[in-house]
Amino acid sequence: MSIYRLSRSIRRCIGLLAMSLLAVTTTFHPGAVRAAAPFPTKTVTLLVPYAAGGGMDAMARALAPHLQAQWGQSVIVENVGGAQSLLGTNRVIQASRDGHVMLVQNAAILTLSRLYKGIDPMASLQPASLVASLPILLAVHPSVPARDMKQFFDYCKTKSGAPCSFGAGETVGSALNRKLAAEARIDNAVQIPYRGTGPLVTDVRGGHVTIGWASVASALQHHKTGGLRIIGVATEAGRVPQLSEVATFQEQGLKDIYPTWMALFLPTGASKAVAESVDAAVRKAVANEEFRKTLDRMGAIPSAQPRAEFARSLPREQKVYEDLLDRFPIQQ
Repeated sequence: MSIYRLSRSIRRCIGLLAMSLLAVTTTFHPGAVRAAAPFPTKTVTLLVPYAAGGGMDAMARALAPHLQAQWGQSVIVENVGGAQSLLGTNRVIQASRDGHVMLVQNAAILTLSRLYKGIDPMASLQPASLVASLPILLAVHPSVPARDMKQFFDYCKTKSGAPCSFGAGETVGSALNRKLAAEARIDNAVQIPYRGTGPLVTDVRGGHVTIGWASVASALQHHKTGGLRIIGVATEAGRVPQLSEVATFQEQGLKDIYPTWMALFLPTGASKAVAESVDAAVRKAVANEEFRKTLDRMGAIPSAQPRAEFARSLPREQKVYEDLLDRFPIQQ
């Protein structure tokens, strides 16, 4: 065999060997030659586990168009209230792991394992992105002669006839109601659960419930027009600028009442790449001036906390709320 033919045979063998190695590499390491699948590839659903009209609903609807503009896919908001937000939360847990259905939740999610024995939604979910910190507040009907919490407690303890009714749209509020009633020694307190702050605010305005927990988004306008009166606010620091006349709970001597937050969660099976894509889109939305103005109108403080740091903080916060529920259990 000539040297030329031998050389050509050797080159051909080397080529075949290289193709074989490429095939093996592709089989076991597809990412080496193929990029990760894009996200999203279809309509994204932001599932709010509360009735429409509340703070979480308003925040989700404000965020959706900013995510849609970035992703080039429709982003819709769906409300599935009930069972202290467990029904909607379970809908996301049972959804496809591709990340196209994600949960919009607040700190109430950290109470569900204590409220429903044998159920731990946090074991089946992963935080995708913390959007903002949200003040929580207590509001009364204008006929209630109280402009702060002390006046409200005095009113409940001295009024005759119908009892004072305390409303809440989720578990944290329900536990806090029991805490406030117990510590103020209000014997005529009746606890009324709601599927969200939207219907609760409607009933406070209608005089059907004496006092109820709400968000700035759901209650501020009614406070300004006289439809209800806000008498206490929980914030991260200082008074809410839009409610500068309303003292914080801390100013009023009421401890261990904290603001909540809004975050997006994915099923645990969703890939890290999808979670990072969601977080990156939220971070870009939060940096948008228009969205920040919307958050400001809602009294919300946009978050810059990294996803990993938020995830590490959740077990500590969960312990706080579990202790609250142990002291002031909610009857189902």
